[in-house]
Amino acid sequence: MSNPRRIFKNTVVLTLNSVTQQVGNILLFFYLSRLLQVEGVGIYTTAMAVFQTASIGCSMGFDSFIPRELAKDLSKTNRYLIHASLVGLTSALLLILVLLLVIPHTHYLPQTKVGIYIMSLVLIPTALLTVWRAVFITYGKAEYIAVPSLVAIVGRIVSGLGLLALGFSEISLLVTYAVFSYLLLAVTPYFLWKHIIHPHWEFDRRFLWAMLGELKVFMGMVLLGTLFSQAEVLILSVTRGEDAVGLYSAAWKLVTPWVMIPSNYMATVFPVLTMAYQQSDAQAAEIQNRSIKYLWAVAFPLTVGLVTVAGVVVPLFYGSSFHEAIPALRILAWYLPLNFCNTVFWRSLLARDEHRLVLRGQFLTDVFRAGLALLLTPRFGFMGAAVAMVLGRTSGFGYNAYHLRRLGMPLPLLRLGGKLALAAGVMGVTTWAALHWAALQWPTSQWLSVSLIVPLAAGVYGLLIVALRAFDADDLDGFRQIWRRGKAYD
Repeated sequence: MSNPRRIFKNTVVLTLNSVTQQVGNILLFFYLSRLLQVEGVGIYTTAMAVFQTASIGCSMGFDSFIPRELAKDLSKTNRYLIHASLVGLTSALLLILVLLLVIPHTHYLPQTKVGIYIMSLVLIPTALLTVWRAVFITYGKAEYIAVPSLVAIVGRIVSGLGLLALGFSEISLLVTYAVFSYLLLAVTPYFLWKHIIHPHWEFDRRFLWAMLGELKVFMGMVLLGTLFSQAEVLILSVTRGEDAVGLYSAAWKLVTPWVMIPSNYMATVFPVLTMAYQQSDAQAAEIQNRSIKYLWAVAFPLTVGLVTVAGVVVPLFYGSSFHEAIPALRILAWYLPLNFCNTVFWRSLLARDEHRLVLRGQFLTDVFRAGLALLLTPRFGFMGAAVAMVLGRTSGFGYNAYHLRRLGMPLPLLRLGGKLALAAGVMGVTTWAALHWAALQWPTSQWLSVSLIVPLAAGVYGLLIVALRAFDADDLDGFRQIWRRGKAYD
């Protein structure tokens, strides 16, 4: 795979950014829930939910569209930068106007309305930063957007915790979010100017309309993902009530943090994959299949590990009252290898300009998943929701694999993942035995058991990977390039 050091570096900085943001949100919510009343938590959560929903309209699918189009011809960087920024800014202003007109007529508390007005102003930096971030990723220089963003996230977290400690209300957190968003918006053009391009005004109406014509499919993908993202939870809440939702959500929250790994990895690889398709199908197939292999090398042990230690992890995190969520976690764990691989599949189709095929597949699989949830949750509750989620992802996996093969792309999945799956399976058996032994030795210390078993499992998996020769000479050469000193790329 070309540029392994650059891909590894950008994946790490994007993942670090995502992890920091998730941890920060958890910390803020933790202190907010303890320092303020339920009403304060509700105000903050509602304002953020409205903002996050509105921000989808600002993204416009640019995070996938720009890397695909710009990777084909970097000489059009300024053109895409200017036109996409104009579209994003216009959409942000329209959404702000809509919120200003609609929110006064809602039944929200006055503080909630103020919070929404504050967060509506953040739509402007959100729209522009989405476009700029996509340009940095296309050039393989994600650190110049990720590091300033990381500083802004840390600053927002520290400031928010300080303001809460001083007795300020939940509105102060929203103000802090807005301030740091605009600070990030102010400093990012410097890095854009220094490391990518000197932007200049360039407007072409024909180019704009052509771009919007292509962009509508990407926007449709974003809207579909948002519309169906909580389908199981919504159906479960209607059919079986809040207790079932709580058990399902507890299991699901132990799975979803790992999804950032393929998301950030493929965000970095996608421009490389798109450029490869312009040169030869063979080169693109190599990048695609090695990406599947590397992601499965992470997904298989995660899946087997979650299945094996679910009986310990669930009560450890949530308490004994969530014991019923253990089998749901064991089902949902199988979402990971499907998701890790499918993230490569649909990006490969996008790189081939098969975006309408991707949109159609997303629609069909989302409807299938929601239909399964409607059939299964009335009878099986949260277990039915878990099965619907995994089978829905399986249908998407099958759909994308079928069309890639139909288009002539080789997918030797058994060769790519067979040894990795075997290593993970043996690791699981070893972990299961060690877990039972630890339970006999330290029956009241689950944290100690887990802290000893996790490094043991990692060591066993690593040794088996070496013994089975799961990685070939080209893989090893790529790993060496990651750690090699000196200039990684031109």
